[in-house]
Amino acid sequence: MFWNKHRLFRSLKAQTAVLYGGLLTFSFAVVFGVVCLYLYIGNLENVDRRLNGIFSECEYEYLTGKEFASHQLPVRRIGKIPEAVFRLIAGEVGEFQRILAFRDVDTQSYTLLGTHDGKLLLLTINAETGKVKRKSIGRSDRAAVLAQKFSRESYGEGSRIYFLLFDKNGKLLARSPFPGNDFRSFRNYPYNRRHAEIQYSSLQGARWRIRMAYRQLFDGNLLVIGLNQHAADENLEKIVNAFLVTGLVVLVLSVLCGWVLACRMVRGIENVGRTADRIAGGDYSVRVPAGSEYLETDRLIASFNQMVQNTEKLMQELRTFADDMAHDLRTPLTRMIGRSEVAVMGHPSRDGLLAVLGDNTEDCRRMQALINQMLDISKTESGAEILHKETFDFGTLLQHSIELFRMLAEQKQQTLAIELPKDPVIFYADPVRIQQLVANLLDNAVKFTPEGGSVTAEITEASGEILLTVSDSGYGIAAGEQEKVFKRFYRADTSRNLPGNGLGLAMVQAVAVAHGGSVTLDSKAGEGSSFTVHFPKCAGR
Repeated sequence: MFWNKHRLFRSLKAQTAVLYGGLLTFSFAVVFGVVCLYLYIGNLENVDRRLNGIFSECEYEYLTGKEFASHQLPVRRIGKIPEAVFRLIAGEVGEFQRILAFRDVDTQSYTLLGTHDGKLLLLTINAETGKVKRKSIGRSDRAAVLAQKFSRESYGEGSRIYFLLFDKNGKLLARSPFPGNDFRSFRNYPYNRRHAEIQYSSLQGARWRIRMAYRQLFDGNLLVIGLNQHAADENLEKIVNAFLVTGLVVLVLSVLCGWVLACRMVRGIENVGRTADRIAGGDYSVRVPAGSEYLETDRLIASFNQMVQNTEKLMQELRTFADDMAHDLRTPLTRMIGRSEVAVMGHPSRDGLLAVLGDNTEDCRRMQALINQMLDISKTESGAEILHKETFDFGTLLQHSIELFRMLAEQKQQTLAIELPKDPVIFYADPVRIQQLVANLLDNAVKFTPEGGSVTAEITEASGEILLTVSDSGYGIAAGEQEKVFKRFYRADTSRNLPGNGLGLAMVQAVAVAHGGSVTLDSKAGEGSSFTVHFPKCAGR
């Protein structure tokens, strides 16, 4: 559709405003329809009830020739007449065909008009005393009676009420005065004379809708009574117009409210978008301001800021890694280039070239080992490398590792001790990676402990954990550097003159985290260090 191509209508704010306005307007329209239907049906019921009362009065006077008494109420439903009344009628008269029924408000008696053996009877029954009064009604000029009734009733109602009396052949016997155009509508209406009950229908007059009631009387004549619905239709039209104006106001206000609500909803999203654009430009220091009005937006902002923080940290580590890698590779590469340039200058001998090639090969091996170690740490940290776990005795593995470093420790006249529990320490992990972790810790401890110092490795179990602690009496680590020693290529001031590349503790931490553990450090400058690796007993299971 054309509006989907326009940028404004493709925005979340516009679509939310239109949807919000449409939903409220639709709800208003449903309520409006229900109210109008209720008013229309209620008006029809009131008009039909009034028509029934007027029809009963007219038929009573038509049959009896007497004026209808105001204290009598027509009974529209036969079920409202007590069964005792019908039993009294059956005992007094026998078979009786009811035409009309009335209830006397003053005496609580019932008056019924009907036929018995072809004769018209008027019965008055008192249900409390059980008395039945019976009166025969003779024939009279009923059309003339109704003509007087029509004139009397229409005088007060004016043109709002219509009375007509037709004979069996459709000839007009009597009518009230009303416009001839409306009379043609009554004349042309297809009346159904077969039903014994009063029939109700709506008729379109010359100008206004007419509600009418009709029934064929006991002598075959047709009585028709109509009420002009001008006032009711006019009131309903006023209500419809009022609802339409109100609906238009509701539509406009709901769209405006939807727009305001949508603007408030997407404010946080727009802030995230603007911040993402700045980050795409290379500024990783920006953050989305917190404090939105909606919980979901706050969660989005918090997650986005955390992602940016992690990305900034990753980029910083990447820069540091690149700088450190360039620094560590630059020295051997410089040496290799220098040797090669010296070798090709002048008249190099065969032995000299072989020596240069040997030295360059050694530097290449060291660079290859450095790169492989970096790749190894990255794969371990990212989880890309699959750990080959199995169950083994952690104490036995630690003893084997101690033996490998014992000769190096003896060369520096260091004391290398081990402390193990009495029972075997069963551990489920990758033994190769755990061996690598232990070797790095022992290598650091022996390397940074001066001659005559001590190194202790200990395994303990506590609170569902297996703790590996490697302590030394070496140079120690200053408090400001303790959080940095686990970073790649970082070397404290006390270790810059010692061999190494600053990757050992980074590997220790990567292996520990890969097994669901962590590493803690307790150290003071000049008093030694203690590294503790916390492993869950069920690591990896």
